[in-house]
Amino acid sequence: MLLRTLLMLPGLAPGPHITALDSLELVRETWVMGTRLVISVERDSTGAEVEASEAVLENIQEVEKLLSTWDPASELSRLNSYEVNQDVMPTSDVAKWLSQASELVARTEGAFDVSVGALINAWDLRADGRRPSAVELARAREASGSSAISIDRVTGRITRHDPQAWIDAGAFGKGVALQEVANYLEESHLKIFVDLGGQLWLSPASATRTINVAHPGDRERSIHRMLL
Repeated sequence: MLLRTLLMLPGLAPGPHITALDSLELVRETWVMGTRLVISVERDSTGAEVEASEAVLENIQEVEKLLSTWDPASELSRLNSYEVNQDVMPTSDVAKWLSQASELVARTEGAFDVSVGALINAWDLRADGRRPSAVELARAREASGSSAISIDRVTGRITRHDPQAWIDAGAFGKGVALQEVANYLEESHLKIFVDLGGQLWLSPASATRTINVAHPGDRERSIHRMLL
């Protein structure tokens, strides 16, 4: 049995970042985007595992800084606070991501929608949760969807049409973060596996992995296995 030893590696601060290193792989765990992040990098002769794990973490943290609606200083939070009927052009990255999200809204005929902030508030999903009254729910629905906040599918420009409307990145933020990781490391020869709260990415150089799919009502119970 391999003995895995915890090491404080150069450039890695103590505290929330835990890095395990053995003869086979480096494993790094931390908390980001409101969930657990696990980065596994298979070791090779180049010794580039630490740098690769740093790149993964930094790319995800950068997306979080832009899209977090928990942080009032993030770009998306600022966009959500602009005056009603004021056209706002996000920075290039956020505009691209919002444009992609808007395209998904159109392709799914609204089954996927990011402008659901008013409904999140109505159901108190960020706290203890509550059942809204019929009047509250009707008002929240008015403040959700493309009639309440529009996103230009080409430019990503947004306009709030209702004072209660706001965009939530919960349905696409982690996917954006992993795509940024993939773009940055697509040419890497390293075998890297990233688990961002159940959202997974495997580098092209990696071997196939078996993934357990959790039951939607019981996250501790696996109901299916698939190859990634």
